[in-house]
Amino acid sequence: MIAVITGDIINSRALPDDWIDTLKDALVSLFGKKTKWEIFRGDSFQIELNAQNALLNAIYIKACIKTIKKADVRIGIGIGKKSIDSERVTEANGEAFINSGAAFDNLKVSKVNMALKTPWAKFDEDFNLSIRLALIAMDSWGQITAIQDC
Repeated sequence: MIAVITGDIINSRALPDDWIDTLKDALVSLFGKKTKWEIFRGDSFQIELNAQNALLNAIYIKACIKTIKKADVRIGIGIGKKSIDSERVTEANGEAFINSGAAFDNLKVSKVNMALKTPWAKFDEDFNLSIRLALIAMDSWGQITAIQDC
């Protein structure tokens, strides 16, 4: 099992231009081994990593982005198998990639900035409830609080 994180920076055009450096620094500093990432379409990113490190890394990315005034990030986490390997994360495929895309696509509908999708629907339901609870605090992090976590 692997994890795939798909995300984008909310309202990136209204942010100072150095937000991209903050994102790159966060992606370079991710926890765990065999972490691959790619930035695409200007403000979107995708990461392939160990499933055990997915949530911690998603929270870390959010903390780093929140160090920028009025910045935030949407993150969909997918857990599952990988069926097609590639040097580029955006060219690989499999259950984890599909789940990540589905979690990401559902964020606006669910009115949340982070969600998880796995092969186990009951687990998703319970775990996403915990994420929603944590987002009450994380979405309101100020720059000072975020700096302490990034």
